Amino acid sequence: MPQSGDESTSSRLAFVRPPEGAGKAGLWNVLVEPILARRRTLYFGVFLSAVVASAFYFMAPDTYLTTARILPSTRQGSLTDVLGKLSFSLADRAGIPGSPELPGDESSMFVEVLRSDFVRDHVIGHTYRIPEFRDSAFTLYEHFELTIREPAYRTLAGISAISRDSRTGVVTVSVETANPLLSAQIAEQFLSGLSDYYANQRSGALQRVEQFLAERSESSQRELLAAEDELAEFQARNRNYALTDEPDLTKELRQLTRAVELKSTTFITLHQQHILARIEAEKSLPTVQVLDAPRPATESSGPHRLRGILAIMFLTAALIAGLLAFNRWIRLLLGPGNLSKLQIVGHVIGSDLKNAGRLSRMRRKHVDVGD
Repeated sequence: MPQSGDESTSSRLAFVRPPEGAGKAGLWNVLVEPILARRRTLYFGVFLSAVVASAFYFMAPDTYLTTARILPSTRQGSLTDVLGKLSFSLADRAGIPGSPELPGDESSMFVEVLRSDFVRDHVIGHTYRIPEFRDSAFTLYEHFELTIREPAYRTLAGISAISRDSRTGVVTVSVETANPLLSAQIAEQFLSGLSDYYANQRSGALQRVEQFLAERSESSQRELLAAEDELAEFQARNRNYALTDEPDLTKELRQLTRAVELKSTTFITLHQQHILARIEAEKSLPTVQVLDAPRPATESSGPHRLRGILAIMFLTAALIAGLLAFNRWIRLLLGPGNLSKLQIVGHVIGSDLKNAGRLSRMRRKHVDVGD
C-alpha cells in the first residue's frame, strides 16, 4: 500500500534506535576522543598561552596599594548644633541663604565629596615631588600625559577607589600606582581636598550667616542707643516725672521705657546669635577625622602573576577542548546519512513556510471580500 507524503517523509527522517551503551559511546566520541587524538595541539596551546601570559605579567610593573580610612562625623545632640540652628533660622527668615542642615552621619556625604570635581581637580592639579620617581615636580596631568580634564578623571578613577562601610560608616580611600610614595601622596591629597571643601565651601555659608547677624547686631545696637538717648532726653525735660499725675507724661514715659526694653532684648539676642555663628564658622563642622593615615606600602600589591598565568592556561585549555569537541560534533552531524536527513528537514520546513504564506494570503483575500 503506497504511503502518503507526510508518512514517507517521517519514515525517512526516523533514526534507528541506538544499541545499548550507545549514549556513552557517543559522549566519548564527541568529547573525549577528539581531545585525546589532538592532545598535542592542546598541550601546545596551553604552553603557548603560558609563555605569552608569563611575558605579559613579568613585563608589567609592580603596583603598590595605599589606603586611608575616615571615621564618620556625628553632630546630633551637640549644644552648638542646637544653638546654631537658631542662627540659621534667623537668617532664613530674613531672606539670607544660610548653610543647609548637616546630617548626623556625614560619611555618605564624604563619599560624594571625594568623588566630586572639586576634589578630583584638587588631586590632579596638585604638584607632586618624588625625587626617586621623577627628577622634577609634576602634576597628574603630566604623569598621565594628558591635557584634558575628562580623560584625566577616568585615569584617576582607574587607580583609585572610594568605598563606605554601610554598617560602621567608615570611608576608605584606596590608591594603587607603580610607586609607593606616589600612591601615598595621592591618597593624602584626597583627604586634603575633602578638608578644603569643608573649610572653604561649607564654611562660606556660615560666614554669610555671621556677617548678616553682625550687621543686624550693629543696627540693633544703634537703635537701642537712640531709644536710650530719647528716654534720657525725656527725663531731662521732665525732672519731676516720677511725682507727676499727668496722663500724657505717664503714657509717654511707659512707651519710651518699653521701647528701650524691647530693643535691649533684641540686641542681646542678636549679639548672642552672632557669637554662636562665629563659633560655628571657626569650628567649620563637620571635622574630617582620619582613622588610618595613608602610608607608603612596603610590599607590592600586584599584579598576581601566578594566579593570572594559571587562569589563562585553564581558559586556553577549556577553549581548545571545546573547539575540538565542536569540530567532532559538526563532522558527525554532517556525515553522509545525517546530511541527507538535514536536507530533507530543510525541504520540509521550506514547504511548510510556503503553505503558511499561501494560507495567510487566502485569509486576507477572504476578509477583503467579506468587507
